[in-house]
Amino acid sequence: MVSFVSDHHTDPDYTTSAKKMLSDCLRFAKCMETHQLLADPWRLSSFSAVITRLSVDELGQLIISLTKSECLGIKKTSSSSIASFICRQFLSRGAESLVTLSKEDFLQVLKRIIWLEKEEEFQSAILIVCTSVKDNEDIRKSWNSIEEDSLVEIMLTSPDVFGNLDSFVDSFLSEGIRQLILQLIDAWLYGFYWALDPLDSQSHISPDEAFVKKTTKCSEIFIKTEKRWPSDQVPKSVDMLALVFSRTPFNLLLNIVDDVYNLEVDESPSLKDFPTCLKLFRDLCRRCLGYDECDSPSDMSRHYPKLLKIYFFWIDDDASLMAMCHKLCRSPLSNALVKEIVDSSEFQYPASTSCHGRAAFCLLLDYRIKALPY
Repeated sequence: MVSFVSDHHTDPDYTTSAKKMLSDCLRFAKCMETHQLLADPWRLSSFSAVITRLSVDELGQLIISLTKSECLGIKKTSSSSIASFICRQFLSRGAESLVTLSKEDFLQVLKRIIWLEKEEEFQSAILIVCTSVKDNEDIRKSWNSIEEDSLVEIMLTSPDVFGNLDSFVDSFLSEGIRQLILQLIDAWLYGFYWALDPLDSQSHISPDEAFVKKTTKCSEIFIKTEKRWPSDQVPKSVDMLALVFSRTPFNLLLNIVDDVYNLEVDESPSLKDFPTCLKLFRDLCRRCLGYDECDSPSDMSRHYPKLLKIYFFWIDDDASLMAMCHKLCRSPLSNALVKEIVDSSEFQYPASTSCHGRAAFCLLLDYRIKALPY
């Protein structure tokens, strides 16, 4: 059997033929294992000598060759052990598997590992991806997190991996699923932060609307994860998001606030019902207040009424609400902005329903009255 794949054969046709023969033999052996009278736990172990000599690409393609029905059949028989062995051999190559295989092929390998319900191997694959993004600059550069879909983003959004959390949990009943997702989110955010580094002229990318879309998606996945597996502990992802927001221009930061708000305002439960999510959103809004409005008055005119509306109606943050109202009154556009807010029936409503809203509205109303010509 070892002669199927020899280190001395480099002819592409020979190699392709040998890999097909090996795949067919494994498939045939697997079929025999499904019959009780023909099953032999030692049969599949004879493949190990061949498997250890395969390249990472050959191992990946061997895993990908398995169909979903075959994976479901394998996991119920003794041939499950050889499937685990192949997966472990593939993963033992570490970052080489990410450099050699395309993102699409690596995702296909992950799908097979999920179908086989190999939880330990799946966790190893996640660790390889996260470690490589942080430690391997070549991989990080090849997965530009902003200009194209990185492998991390694909894994988090694909319905075949984490994209459908409920169906995934049906296969992996592990308390560590939340941590795996958070590790991937951290790796994704690390890619953002690295790409936005203004001191690195070769990698630096100016954030744009595509960046807003991806950051909003990342925030959405984080919020869904926290809702699915709530915890009192604040994960590292909150700090990573804060770092990314620290390199985000004012106008784009307000776009992210608006996008997250629109995603959550009609949700039940919403992010306000989860302390970690509320902290994330509150800190994001507070960061907007830290910018100097004189730098971009047009953005202030366009976005601040939206942000004030969020504070009026949604976030119980009296200190920030009052700070924002004082900031509005000091701005170059204060007369027009305050008039717009005071004259709006949308903002008049919380003045009668919320003590925080009433105090803020009265502050703006007093400013408006004092600004009237006599």
